[in-house]
Amino acid sequence: MMAMPLSAFAELIQFDDGILKYRLDTSSKEAAVVKCLKTSQTKEIVILDNIMTDDGKTYKVTEIMSSAFSKCKLKSVRFPVYLKTIGANAFANCPNFYSGKNFDVPDGVKTIGMEAFYGCKFSSLSLPSSLTKVEEGAFQNTSIKSIRFYNPQKSLVLEFRAFRGCKQLTSVSIPSGVNKMGQAIFADCSALASVSIPSSVSSIPSMGFEDCKALKTVSLAEGITKIEFEAFAGSGIENLTLPSSIKTIEQNAFSGSSIRSIALPQSLKSLSWMVFSGCTNLASVTIPQQVTTIESGAFYGCSSLASVVIPASVKTIEQAAFYECDKLMNVKSDATIPPSCEGTVWTDATLNNAQLIIPEQAVNNYKNASGWSDFRCLYSSAVSAIEAEEINCQPIFFDLKGNRLPSIPTQAGLYIKCTGNKKEKIIIQ
Repeated sequence: MMAMPLSAFAELIQFDDGILKYRLDTSSKEAAVVKCLKTSQTKEIVILDNIMTDDGKTYKVTEIMSSAFSKCKLKSVRFPVYLKTIGANAFANCPNFYSGKNFDVPDGVKTIGMEAFYGCKFSSLSLPSSLTKVEEGAFQNTSIKSIRFYNPQKSLVLEFRAFRGCKQLTSVSIPSGVNKMGQAIFADCSALASVSIPSSVSSIPSMGFEDCKALKTVSLAEGITKIEFEAFAGSGIENLTLPSSIKTIEQNAFSGSSIRSIALPQSLKSLSWMVFSGCTNLASVTIPQQVTTIESGAFYGCSSLASVVIPASVKTIEQAAFYECDKLMNVKSDATIPPSCEGTVWTDATLNNAQLIIPEQAVNNYKNASGWSDFRCLYSSAVSAIEAEEINCQPIFFDLKGNRLPSIPTQAGLYIKCTGNKKEKIIIQ
């Protein structure tokens, strides 16, 4: 076939074999697939390894260019052995491409372009050790159920929303070769139940697992230092132990999630804006000893939150930090100088019904402090002592271990009823 020069590019020529159009670079002696010429008829395609022109020159095929096969009816492709780059949208919206089968990205490929395989229907994916970059949305909205990484290099980058919306993906184990995960990388993966992330990834990305409703098991390695904003927002995660290396948890990181309990690392200095807002299953939390600020709305709308321990390190509690936590019955503050409350921190139900446990020598400080003086019931000793400082409290109830009950007990047993300074044992039959 005749090679035709491109007038706009002195060193580029075109070549086609009747099915594919190639671009040949006379300087690098490399070729790229430009487009498929028979998108509606062709089901299987063989991409040549080498292009030989009439003048006897040979070009290695190293690239598939942007949109080369987009919206084709392809079922499979024989890739060239020298392939390094798969361009943006190269196979986007090809519904038959390896449909229901495993797709192996060819060994030797270094870069997969933006939305290169968007919406494809292959059932599983294998990524080669040669790969260094998966660009934005490369596998977004595909039907993959699993991802296998073959010994990736230590510089593998997975960009923004690379696997977003893969609704059949059930688990993923990120290998230690990955050193960056982009924003929203697994967001909206509604079947994703488990994930493990190595220490080579220093940050859990913003919106990384947002709205992953099935997510229950999360393993984060020591060495990870940051959880970025909305990383697990709206996820199904229930219980989580964070590595001690975590130093920053950004705003909304767990907002609206199913979290029930979380072990926060001692390295934290603040609880960020709305970090646990809307976590309606969260029942109790112990704030780390190094935290100095509880930011606005940190626990806003945690309607199951029954107890909280605030360490002496806390200096400031911002607006609405514990607002609409109507079941908050036990608040323990260890500071002798009450933390500054900025604006309305507590809901009325907490102020009226909760027991506030404070250091014995700090009673007068809390009685005169804004945001604390509105608590009706102050306690200056351990819960088990049940010694009220105020006499105008509504009746509250404890079990025999001294644990405050959220409401009047209904199950049969022996309890303690406390109304101000009056304490009496009651029996429920």
